[in-house]
Parts: sequence; C-alpha cells; structure tokens
Amino acid sequence: MSPRSERSVLTLGSERSWMVVVFALLTGCGIRPAELSLGGGSFAVGSRAELGPVARCPGPQREGIPCAEEHLELVSATVDDPTVFELLPQSEWRGPTRLAFRVLREGTTQLEVVVRRADGREERLSAELVARVAKEVLVGPSCSLGASPKPLYLPPAFETRVDVDFFDDGSIPLRGLDFMPVDFGALEVLGIDPNSSGGARVTLRTPAEATSTAITSPVDPTFVEQVEVYDFAQVNGLALEGPAAIRVGSYDPVHVLSSIDGTRACQEGTRPWEHEVTIVTPTLCSLSADGAESQGTRSFKFYVYGLAPGTCRISATLSGTSLSGNVELPIEAR
Repeated sequence: MSPRSERSVLTLGSERSWMVVVFALLTGCGIRPAELSLGGGSFAVGSRAELGPVARCPGPQREGIPCAEEHLELVSATVDDPTVFELLPQSEWRGPTRLAFRVLREGTTQLEVVVRRADGREERLSAELVARVAKEVLVGPSCSLGASPKPLYLPPAFETRVDVDFFDDGSIPLRGLDFMPVDFGALEVLGIDPNSSGGARVTLRTPAEATSTAITSPVDPTFVEQVEVYDFAQVNGLALEGPAAIRVGSYDPVHVLSSIDGTRACQEGTRPWEHEVTIVTPTLCSLSADGAESQGTRSFKFYVYGLAPGTCRISATLSGTSLSGNVELPIEAR
C-alpha cells in the first residue's frame, strides 16, 4: 500500500467550524488513527504564545507505511482565565489550528479545545498554561568559540548568530514570541528566530568600525556581555588546534585561531590577509592526498591528510606579519 500524499485546507461554512487541516503521517504499524495532544508550558509575561492540537502516529515509524490521514476541525477553544492568557483573534494565528495568545500577567490557567476528527468524533484536549516574569537571561557563545570569552572580540561589519534564553527567578526556561529582554548595544539586530524549546536565535551585525559596546538586559541587571569590535591590527596571537590524532589515509581539520592579548577572537567573516600553511614533515602528512607541501589559505580551517605513521608537524604564519603558530599531530596506522 502506497502512502497517500494529498494535502488540502478547506473552509467550513459554520461560524464555529473554522478550518480543516489534513495531517499526512507515517507509522510502522499499518494504518491507524493518529493520536492527538495539546502542548502547554511556561511562557514569559509580555510575550505572545502559540500552541494547538498536534497529531502524531503511534508506534515506531517505518518509511513507506501510511498512518490514517486526519482532517481536524477546530470546534472551540476556551481559556479559564483570560486575564492571564488572552486568546487573540483568528486573524493573528499563523495556522488554522495554531492558536495565538497574549501573555498578560503572572498566573496559571487552563486551555481547553474541542476538535472534530474526520469520522465526526469530537475530542476534548486540555493543557495547563503558566505565565512567569522573565528575570534572568543567557546569551549563548558566538563564532564557534566554545565557552564565551571575556570580552567577546568580534570583527567589524560581520554577521553572527547568538542564542538567547530567558528564565524566571527559579531558572525555569520560558517560551514566548515577540519578546526579547536583551539590549544589544551597538550591534544591529537583523533577525530573531524563536526556538521551539524557548528563547530565540538572534542574527546580529557589528559596526563597520572598531568600537566597544555591551549586551545587557533590562530584566537581569547582573547580565553584562562586554563586546569589543576590533581592528585587524589588534590581533597579536596565532595558534593551531587539531585533533588528538589522524589515521593514515584519513583527513582531519586543523583550525587557525587568532587572539588579542591572550583572548581568542572571533575569526569568521572577511579578513584582509592570508595564512601561509607549511607542512614541516611532508613524508608523514599533507594538505592533500597527493602530498602538497604548502598552501596559502584565507580559510580558518584546513584539512590534513595522514600519509604514514609518525608525528606530523605543521606551521602557519599570518602573511605580512610576524605572527605564527605550530602544531604536532600523531599520525596513527589504520
């Protein structure tokens, strides 16, 4: 039996019967009805919340075996306390069964929806909605630097992404759209993409000239992330970082790391120089399978190929400067 692939959205004539949604899902247990659920959770006061019925096929998934299509008709939706979660009009929903709310104040309320399935059966789903005030924020590391260095050195006129999470004073993560309790200072916000688990990923652009700024939060006075938009002439350290070992016949990456006064600098974006990478032991390793000895690269990562067992020695210099870095990598037999 081949999976059905038709999808359609229909408008019903009844005032209470708003829309029909078709869920085409796959399951490994033959054709059976999808299971319905309604997610709840904790949301930040002042944000917009979205949730609705979700259809999932029961049992293990197996490609090519269909689950029954579900035509879900949203019949009604009610909130016990609309002074906590205000149900917004359908025109502000992002989908026919994706309800939208405005989170007005701290508190807890119950959401109840009634949906009608394709066979005419109605199901009542409920979820607890909790509204909490955001009092703590966390901005994730940028530029693949691992733990965020202090200060955070960013190159000029470049885009980066950071993850922003917010919590109540008990460290409970909060969800919420159209809500960003963070001031990014001189960094330009280009976009905010909410994460399904809470918080958001924020795209930022740094100023074109070197400057000092800070990321702060009006809801969390203890949070301060110092940012230095640096001039390339400030870079005064270079290092190479590679894997613990490389096997003969395999490639592994080596990263070129820049630093300013001992603190690693974000090195993504365009830089006005070139790295000159040299393989000191060309019989043991190379930058290509045919044994090339050296290579100029503007990349911040290059790949080393293991030729024979031993210790591979690599050096790199920053063209036009005296900065250099070295690394030794064991090459192991297969």
